[in-house]
Amino acid sequence: MFLDTPIESLGREICQNSGDARKNKNKPVEVEFKTFEINTDELPDIEKLRDAINRGEDFWKSQNNPKADKFYAAAKAIIESDKITILRISDHNTWGLSGADQPDNTNMPWTALVMSEGASSKDGTGGGSFGIGKFAAFANSKIRTVFYSTLDSTGKQASQGLSILASFIDEKGSKTFGEGYCGTMDSKESTSPVYDQIHLDESFNRKSDDFGTDIYVLGFDSSGNWKNQLVAAILNGFLYAIDQDMMKVTVDDVVIDRNTLDDVISKYRKDCNDFTYDYYQILRSDNEWITFDDFDGNKDCMHLKLMVAPGLHRHVAMVRQTGMKILDRNRINGQIYFAGFLYVDGEKANKYLTSLENPAHKDWLVERDSNQGHAKQYLIHMNRRIRDELQKLVNQNFGGEINLQMDNMLQSIDVQEGDKEKRDVLTDETEEIKTRKHELRDNGEPYEADAEGTNPDEGDIGEGGGKDHGDSGSGGPGIGYGSGTGGNGQQGGMNPPGSGDDPGQSDRKKNRGVVLKTRRLVATDVLNGKYSLALQTEEACSDSVIDIGIAAEDAVYSPVLLDVSIKGQPNISFSGNRITGVELYKG
Repeated sequence: MFLDTPIESLGREICQNSGDARKNKNKPVEVEFKTFEINTDELPDIEKLRDAINRGEDFWKSQNNPKADKFYAAAKAIIESDKITILRISDHNTWGLSGADQPDNTNMPWTALVMSEGASSKDGTGGGSFGIGKFAAFANSKIRTVFYSTLDSTGKQASQGLSILASFIDEKGSKTFGEGYCGTMDSKESTSPVYDQIHLDESFNRKSDDFGTDIYVLGFDSSGNWKNQLVAAILNGFLYAIDQDMMKVTVDDVVIDRNTLDDVISKYRKDCNDFTYDYYQILRSDNEWITFDDFDGNKDCMHLKLMVAPGLHRHVAMVRQTGMKILDRNRINGQIYFAGFLYVDGEKANKYLTSLENPAHKDWLVERDSNQGHAKQYLIHMNRRIRDELQKLVNQNFGGEINLQMDNMLQSIDVQEGDKEKRDVLTDETEEIKTRKHELRDNGEPYEADAEGTNPDEGDIGEGGGKDHGDSGSGGPGIGYGSGTGGNGQQGGMNPPGSGDDPGQSDRKKNRGVVLKTRRLVATDVLNGKYSLALQTEEACSDSVIDIGIAAEDAVYSPVLLDVSIKGQPNISFSGNRITGVELYKG
């Protein structure tokens, strides 16, 4: 669940847990991420861990499991090296992990985190109700080993290590469980915590009133841009909590709090997702918060802030009580450039929405409520109020008039190319209008060339009668630019006037159009000319060509592509406005 995005998942899960455990609501919860190195031999019971990894490697080699071989080879290299990198994660102004002295009580936070699998002690508005998030730390350990340490609010101390490997045959010839604990063995041969804090990081020591939890991720990969990824994850997920002084996060030497937010988001803006900076602008704007009730009648628990401005991404951040963003709500309005923040306050509203969260805490799903009809109406109520308030804002500021964008078409931006300025293609000059005539076969298909000697199958009209812009015709989906449906035949002529030879003219007899079920082109960064294109085809095609055009009032222009990437297809190429070597998959 967490290996695809280990750093992002770690930041999200850790800050969620600490935010849920915030002790003094008048102060921010503080979370610290710090890397350091120690001698590998200084790790508690290191020889036992080395023995487990060696035995695991031997056992899984006999099982012919390449994936296990790769893991154990990397783990063995780390555990046998002189130094080991550790990531310390510490929170402050929390309750700590109580219940370490009751290891058999699964309702206690210590047991739920350290000793149980798929169990959680949280309830109410706390988000970690699945007992899964703790594994994000293990996804960032190259030896799948983590040490926990705590000073809880009653003054009790405890620490314990946990390795999650794979079963192997131990020195007694028995097959082991996947988990191995480092602690105190009792008379029943089960493991209990050590009732003291562990001090792997010599530079860190908790004061007697500094309650909280420390997590040590052993074998942390500190290469690459992990710091940038982690800072971006904090900004993406906890921007509201930071801005409202509910949370302070330190990533090595980077401090993220309300006082440093402006500088941090400016420096790490490119590492964040496309929505975060827009949300930041909303929080910094003077626009008023709008308060309303939820569907169940809980008073004044929904707080909405909206902003309308060119280039905004048309999403609303849905944030729950602890300040964590759950999702980016879209499909609010496809015609207005806007962005928004919806903060859900109130115990009852948060408790209900928490019950709808998926395990990744990134969506609210009606399927998670036994009364799905009620859940659907609850979410619809929220969306409807956002739409209504957005329309009020538009009517207030713009008189109800908005500029519609042409869906699925690149938005043309006035630019100068060298000393040559693009001119309006509409002129007052009168030019000759040429007509085309086609003889029809008995089956209704054209067979004679037009007056200019051009094959009608290669011209501006598709086989089904639709223009290359895809804005008319009844023969089926058109292949070309635009959002409508055209002919189901070949791609029409798309080159701009004066652009030279049509690069596709010589290919059209051997190439054929691919029927598209859906086509969506979205401007992700208008000012820098960045777009995202999604296609869904009815068939597979291993060597496809995609032409990109800019639709203007009476012509289609060919832009020059600066960079193109397709996920999972590193061998594509592009030139001018054409992308080649694209592999399409059915559906």
